[in-house]
Amino acid sequence: MKGREVILGLLSTRGGLSGYQINDIIRNQLNHFYDGGYGMIYPTLKKLEKEGMVTKEKITQDEKPNKNIFYITDAGKESFQTIVNEETEPEIFKSDFLLKLYFSDSLTEDKKRTFLEEELIRKKEKLATLESNHDEWLKNGMSNDQKFTVDYGIAYYRIAITMIEKKLAE
Repeated sequence: MKGREVILGLLSTRGGLSGYQINDIIRNQLNHFYDGGYGMIYPTLKKLEKEGMVTKEKITQDEKPNKNIFYITDAGKESFQTIVNEETEPEIFKSDFLLKLYFSDSLTEDKKRTFLEEELIRKKEKLATLESNHDEWLKNGMSNDQKFTVDYGIAYYRIAITMIEKKLAE
């Protein structure tokens, strides 16, 4: 799925959201399987609004910048339903870390260890984020399928951490 479908999906399942809220969901709940940020969100929202897929409500706030809340339209819901029901594409897994280890004959032992230690820290941070937010997300109405995606991420990071720790122990 592309950014437009992710945004339509979030608006479809969560109701009205600001760009900030969309970014927060992507960065915290989806980041273990989807990469996106403000640079994708705001231009996509603008395009979706132009296409009639979303509408925008401007909220005036005292002592804060005004904010826009976006809502999915019937056309947006129809477009999202078409995409979400299409056959899934094979996963594309990319890892700069694994590529560098694959070519590690060109690295010193110290550099390999540094890469392993850095990646271990990153994986532990991602795992901690998912685990620390898990219960709160459940309380806020996470569906069983959404819970599965978080549990999948937790399982992935746990096994990755185990593998890296095993390699560091060699």
